[in-house]
Amino acid sequence: MNKIHRFYCCTILIALCAAATAARSAETLRLRADTWMPYNGDPKSETPGYVVELLKVIFEPAGVTVDYQNMPWADALKAANNCEIDGVIGASRVEAAKMVIPQENIAVTKIGLFVLKGNPWRYQNMESFEKVHLGAIDAYDYWETLDAYIQKHTAPQVTVFKGDTPLKDGIAKLRAGEIDIMPEALPVFTWELKSEGLSISNFHIAYIHEGDDAFVAFAPNDDGKKHAAFFDEGIRRLRANGQLVKILAKYGLEDWK
Repeated sequence: MNKIHRFYCCTILIALCAAATAARSAETLRLRADTWMPYNGDPKSETPGYVVELLKVIFEPAGVTVDYQNMPWADALKAANNCEIDGVIGASRVEAAKMVIPQENIAVTKIGLFVLKGNPWRYQNMESFEKVHLGAIDAYDYWETLDAYIQKHTAPQVTVFKGDTPLKDGIAKLRAGEIDIMPEALPVFTWELKSEGLSISNFHIAYIHEGDDAFVAFAPNDDGKKHAAFFDEGIRRLRANGQLVKILAKYGLEDWK
């Protein structure tokens, strides 16, 4: 091989290595979810949610840009399952049944059935819903028997909220008396009330369902497996070095484990 050939070969190898390095450094992790504070909220806010902050601390030092945007929950689940995005924030095992679920969760959520103060309704069994109007958010997993009830009923027995602000819309209907019950994770409901300047004293928790794990669930492909493993490693590191506690403190929360 003459000098000219060696020169061109070396030039090509250098270019290929540079391109590969650029590709790695330009990697983007596309995550979507509807607003579910304090876990994830407005991506433009200084407090976008503690899970969003954790993801940035874990992935961005490794050269992976976290692209988090809001999307209706049903659409986000569909996009992740189809590998059109890289994952969703706040999924249960049921919602993420076909995705890659990390070993490390992001919360243990308890679901409350919220009613207006003074409403005597209480949950005993599924028959308790027969004479009331229930609200629900499209594609949400609450618990198995409640999910089945929601799937089998339509308005006026069940009103399903969609779009970008389903909980806000549900609370508005609850306050207006257009629905009687709105289920939601306890910290999410109280956070939404606070953000709207409403008092929790105007509401009552008619029932609390024991908590289930919530996850950042990744697309069902090889990248999803890689992202889940990296996320697990990162959460464990942040828990060990104290950064997790500091991020949670910004949101008035403590470690869920």
